[in-house]
Amino acid sequence: MLRQAFRLVARVSPGLARHAENLNVTINGWRFHDIKHYIDTRLAAGLDGGGVTLSRSFQAITAGAPGAGRIAFVSNMPPDDTGIAACSLYSWLGHDGPVDIFCPTIDADWFGALGALLAGGAGQGGPRLLDIGTLLTADQTVGYRAIVFAIGNSPHCYWVHKALKKLGAFSGLDRCVLYVHDPCLLNLVQNGSGISAQEMVQSMQTIYGRPLPEALAPGLVEWEVHEKLVEAGILGPRWFASLGVKRFVVNSAAAEALLQDDLAGTDTTISRVFHPVFLPRGAPEMMAEARATRVEDPDGTITIGSFGIPGTSKRTDAIIAAARLLQDRGQRLRLLLAGYGVRAYAATNARLWDGLDVTLFDGPSDLQLLQCMLDCDIGLQLRSRNLGESSGIVPQLLCLGRPTIVSDLGSFREFGDAVASVPPEATPEEIAAAIEQTLAAPPSAAAMARYVAERSPARFRQALQEALADRPVALRKAS
Repeated sequence: MLRQAFRLVARVSPGLARHAENLNVTINGWRFHDIKHYIDTRLAAGLDGGGVTLSRSFQAITAGAPGAGRIAFVSNMPPDDTGIAACSLYSWLGHDGPVDIFCPTIDADWFGALGALLAGGAGQGGPRLLDIGTLLTADQTVGYRAIVFAIGNSPHCYWVHKALKKLGAFSGLDRCVLYVHDPCLLNLVQNGSGISAQEMVQSMQTIYGRPLPEALAPGLVEWEVHEKLVEAGILGPRWFASLGVKRFVVNSAAAEALLQDDLAGTDTTISRVFHPVFLPRGAPEMMAEARATRVEDPDGTITIGSFGIPGTSKRTDAIIAAARLLQDRGQRLRLLLAGYGVRAYAATNARLWDGLDVTLFDGPSDLQLLQCMLDCDIGLQLRSRNLGESSGIVPQLLCLGRPTIVSDLGSFREFGDAVASVPPEATPEEIAAAIEQTLAAPPSAAAMARYVAERSPARFRQALQEALADRPVALRKAS
């Protein structure tokens, strides 16, 4: 029924249809493909690792209390197919210090292997990996000075509600810190807590303490409710502040500004760090092989790459149209799309690239995604709308020295002269022109290298530790 409605709207107004679909899959924070895959993964895992990893974690906790001053870092970890999982792993890999990492477990073998990998820090004193089901016990045993939750707006992070509820019941949430990758948390708030769309509206009105748009009438579907809330400047972080969370950490100035508006008048603090830049294990060997074997196309073919879940929010249709324009002008090219949901996108949008040389890669592993980036001459990571979320793809492209074009909005502006940019509403003609200009005069290798060097995992860990120690000035309460 919903798809039929979209088709009807598309006939009347293609632009409105694109806007509606974009809101449906972006503001909501989840897609049917995402949630189905997430549920399938959890069902397939069943109790495969739960009992084993819980038992091992309890044993590790009770074997001996570590020294004082430890922090807990709670996050998804691989094989969860969310960028937060990879970011958290590589943020702490190689660290030697008093950190315990907690994660939901979906595979006991992965859990054990990652635990061994993380523990092998510089002085064999790397972080301990523990099952999230033991967080409360560990805190009662260790007494963490800070408990950091790395969260985004997807179903992968629904665990945060249960964890906060347990900690709040025992010791309060004063030591809890939300490390927010996506400032818009409406899906996490509503679906993670199990409330209906109308219950969400009532909660937001109470928590934010102001009248909501009259358009928020009963009968709206979930994505419409979320859209109206965003238009009213309600993103969801304040809901967690109402539970007692007082400290937040973000990755960019854009995200910080959004949280400042959302949390204004609350007794909370916001610290800014940055998204660490990293490449997956095995990258140096792959890069060396690529340099040794790469041969320029004798006919001048260029490869344009776009990565992540394709759709209107990533301006995939505009990128394809720009590629067609370049081909019509005589440019030989190949278009490469790699990421989760590529297969589903291809099934419904094949007509868009009819006549183009297109390579599709659905659900690549970290190294497969890296190989796709290495195969590209230029990367395009565009957004029609940015709510302060960070990109893990662009830093990796910069690591590889690939010229990259981004949309000039939100946190993407903070890449500075390491990237080229186009307006968020850039037409296919403007995108095509930007591709030609960037290939002819790419961002300097020095600018890319500088961005990468300044945001290494080691520097990220230092920035996070400083943020946890400094306790910046709290936002003033409303008088």
